[in-house]
Amino acid sequence: MILSVHLVELLVIVLFVAVEALLPAVLPETLPFGVRVPLTHAKHPAVTRAARRYFRRLALLAVILVAMDLATWRLPGTWAFAAEQAVVLLAGVACYLNYYTAHRQIRQVKEAEDWFAGATQVVAADTRPRRLPSLWWSAPSGIVFLAVLVAGIWRYPALPNRFPVHFAADGTPTQWADKSISSAFGILMPGLLVLALCLLVHVASRATRMDVDPEAPRSSLHLQTLQRRRWVLATWWSCAFVQVGLGLAALLLWGLLGPATGWPMWVIPLTIVTGVVAPWVVVLATTARRSTGSHAASAVPNVPSSGAGAPGSPRVVHRDDDRYWKGGALYFNRDDPAWMVPKRFGVGWTLNFAHPGAWLLLLAILLIASLPALWAYLSAR
Repeated sequence: MILSVHLVELLVIVLFVAVEALLPAVLPETLPFGVRVPLTHAKHPAVTRAARRYFRRLALLAVILVAMDLATWRLPGTWAFAAEQAVVLLAGVACYLNYYTAHRQIRQVKEAEDWFAGATQVVAADTRPRRLPSLWWSAPSGIVFLAVLVAGIWRYPALPNRFPVHFAADGTPTQWADKSISSAFGILMPGLLVLALCLLVHVASRATRMDVDPEAPRSSLHLQTLQRRRWVLATWWSCAFVQVGLGLAALLLWGLLGPATGWPMWVIPLTIVTGVVAPWVVVLATTARRSTGSHAASAVPNVPSSGAGAPGSPRVVHRDDDRYWKGGALYFNRDDPAWMVPKRFGVGWTLNFAHPGAWLLLLAILLIASLPALWAYLSAR
């Protein structure tokens, strides 16, 4: 069983590296490694050189991180768990630094050679109303949550007056609680919060803006529309897997899966980890095959910007907005009314940290995330 826990941690690292390997292929040609460039410079030697070095470093990182994780298996149980968490954290930091190195290399060459010289920088927008993705996509997550809730209501009268609520990695109970509605059903709180968060993402997907490329408006809108639908769908599939994992944990707590040893102790974390990451890997792999510039341009004809095709007219390009992205990842623009924008490197959305609404949302998320701990504290009193 301990080996199964180790394998889950190793899977997290492997999936982490796989996602990082797929991300560059998902980005628009005019946004290599989060750097805004004109379409005429998308294949610049500096871009291809940075990409080549990025993948070399990523391959080396994968070998080092897997070796470090395997080395932690020889440590005692508690130390092994702490060391593996440190390796996972290190994987996140290392992957970001690898991205930022490529980002910085391209940006330095762009600024030195002034790639935007002679071009007219504009901001393009899509003003057409967008249809919200179907809420039926949330049905699997909601059905699983409700099914577990019904099972808990049915089981509650038969629960002992005192039962374990936390287990060690080997299945040994480490914390007990007196029978009450809060102690029995508090384990459902994280699942409810995940549902609420996914619903927020679903609704916000309509309000966030489209990052229209004026050099290729039709193809960029087409690809972004497909991407957003895939992102929302992946969000709900991840939510469904998380609900299954948390539901199994609730059934284990209620004694409906037998003793807390054997398969539940590794199936539960494996389901949650795989469910959170796997749908996004599928989305990235699918998008990577379709988001190359030549394919996009051939799939959807572009409508040239006004005057762009006339002889002697200025070349129209997307505004160089690199200065608003701190570290190539954090967006900070006081002049932008949007509080959520597409990520610079990755899938999904990020916050405009110069917008007050973004900080209010973060505060709300923190408050919501603290509800399970508050519930447990009040239950223990």
